[in-house]
Amino acid sequence: MYTTSEKPRYLRGLISNLALFIVIIVLVVLTTLYLAFLNKRHADRRVTLGKAADVVDQSMEDNKTWAKSDADAGSGRRQSLDKAFDDETDLRNEDFIYVY
Repeated sequence: MYTTSEKPRYLRGLISNLALFIVIIVLVVLTTLYLAFLNKRHADRRVTLGKAADVVDQSMEDNKTWAKSDADAGSGRRQSLDKAFDDETDLRNEDFIYVY
């Protein structure tokens, strides 16, 4: 894309870089919207199964927060571990949430 015959502007190379950056931005936005849609669908499925709609992801919290949420029997973390070791895909596990 960057040839010496196009110097110093390298117009073809710059246009291709700009187009690829735009494609990346569009893909990031579409992926974020799709993950939000999947989270909403999982929340609706949890409600129909009689569970709480909101699940809080605490996987990146420190150990003190994990221990505190384990002590609380009604916590979202305990609820989300109901199917933690089942052989199910993310799309089929209603307790799974996508973090974006």
